[in-house]
Order: sequence, then C-alpha cells, then structure tokens
Amino acid sequence: MRKKKLKGRLRRLEKAPEWIAERNGKPNNMLRKYKKYFGVDWECAIAELNSLGLVLDPDYLAQLRVSVGQDLKTQKVHTPITRIEFDNHQGIEPTSNEQLAFIAGYTSGGFPYGVTWEEMEQLNKREQADRPF
Repeated sequence: MRKKKLKGRLRRLEKAPEWIAERNGKPNNMLRKYKKYFGVDWECAIAELNSLGLVLDPDYLAQLRVSVGQDLKTQKVHTPITRIEFDNHQGIEPTSNEQLAFIAGYTSGGFPYGVTWEEMEQLNKREQADRPF
C-alpha cells in the first residue's frame, strides 16, 4: 500500500523533530533557520516550534513582532483603483472593456480574453483579507 503524502503543516511537524535534532543552536537562531528552511512566516514558525516543545525567549518574540510589524508598515501597499479611474487612464491603450477588467489578449477570431470585473473584485478582496495587519 502506498503511503499518503502529507502536505503543509502536518508534513512540517512530521519532519521538524529530526530537523531540530540535526541542528544545535540557540532557540532564537533555530526560529530563524526554521522559518527559512521550511519557507514559513514568523508567526507560523513560532507556533510550530512552540508546539514541538522548543522554548523561545518572550522578550525576543516581542521585539521580533514589533520589528516585523514596522517592516509591514513601511512596505508599499497596493491600492486598487476604481473602474472609472482604470478606464479613464490617459496615455495607455485600453486594456479593459465592459466585461473584462484586464484584457490579456485576443483570440484568432478577434475576441478579447482576460480577467472579468467580478474576478478582479474577488482577487482584491482576497488580497485585503490575506494582509496580516
């Protein structure tokens, strides 16, 4: 019988104990290495290492959360423009119409294809919901 492949957090939590055993170091350094090795964000790395029994310094975590929060505040935030602003943008050929927010190209018959206005609104809502702060 074939073994079912684990994905995401379950896979990481299965591999993490042997990964930790192979490395020696301070817990705070392990946090940085865990984040980089498994490709997760800071909060995920903190939660998973805590669940594995690694004790992290609360002062270090507080300082880390402040610095990560400041980094997020200084990053440029994408603000979507309205449909009217998008359509009235001067100097660029039209890349939208009544049905499509973005025209990616045209079929051989000359019909446009791309992202609809409804799909664009859903993508913008998802981006806003995925923002950590």
